[in-house]
Amino acid sequence: MARAITHIEKQLPNPEQEQVQAIGQILEAVAESRDTLLMTLDILKELHASGVLNILQGILKNRQQIGAIAFTQLNQPGIHHGLKNLIGLAQFLGKLDPAQLQTMLNGVARGLEQSGTHAAETKPIGLWNMGKMLRDPDVNASINMMLQFLRGMGEGINGNRSSVH
Repeated sequence: MARAITHIEKQLPNPEQEQVQAIGQILEAVAESRDTLLMTLDILKELHASGVLNILQGILKNRQQIGAIAFTQLNQPGIHHGLKNLIGLAQFLGKLDPAQLQTMLNGVARGLEQSGTHAAETKPIGLWNMGKMLRDPDVNASINMMLQFLRGMGEGINGNRSSVH
């Protein structure tokens, strides 16, 4: 019959062996990531040459004073309103259909281009000419879009009024 094991001796590597093993692992990782490390060093070199690293170092060394100043600035009422407006703008942009917005922005750009080419004309336009322009399909489409926009805007305003009161 076998004897029971009553004592187990752990073999602990000495600190020198641990250090040699750690250095070996580091060198292996450096060799595997050679291109990445060289690119990172190049980026750091450019950041240093442009002064960005000095700025970052200054920010980190003075982070408590900068944090206090930033907190003071962020705690002003105007900033609160600005942040609320920014959130509202993001929500508004999220509601827009990108295709409709693109169509409208293309129309605005073309309208600005057209108005720029005719801006030098100082001759006033008469009622008869305005009436003739209303028959133009492009002018009619623009007026229709503006009227529909105003209708929708009015519905939005009246809808908000009824929920406020």
